[in-house]
Amino acid sequence: MDKEEKTNKACADIPWPDLTKGILLKRYKRFLANVRLDTNEVVTCHCANSGAMLKCSEPGKEVYLSFHASPKRKLKYTWEIIHMKTSFVGVNTNIPNRLVKKSIENNLVEELRQAKRNGVEILVYDSIIDLMKIRLGRPIPLKFCS
Repeated sequence: MDKEEKTNKACADIPWPDLTKGILLKRYKRFLANVRLDTNEVVTCHCANSGAMLKCSEPGKEVYLSFHASPKRKLKYTWEIIHMKTSFVGVNTNIPNRLVKKSIENNLVEELRQAKRNGVEILVYDSIIDLMKIRLGRPIPLKFCS
């Protein structure tokens, strides 16, 4: 299996939800956004990205939400993607974590193939490392930006 096939397999291993299209009305309080769905219903959704997202939160842009029917969730929708002028941009910061984790598990990151173990959300010196691999007794942090 070549590298492209392995990459496709790593991505295929991640369950992707069906997405609902809408128009962003506004983002507020960092973790909330109001979106008008194609059905004209206005919903409040969770925004998993705590960054400022100055350009990626302009009202009027097309966005894509995932729906979660769990009764434990206060908000049933999560904002996943925004359509910018030239591309689609993922805003859910959990997605890169899952992609990198699967890539490491499938040995697609050559430099980390010999690493002994990995963990997610590990507290190291008062800061959270999104994903970390231990190699030769030293931590190797992998950080994502937004």
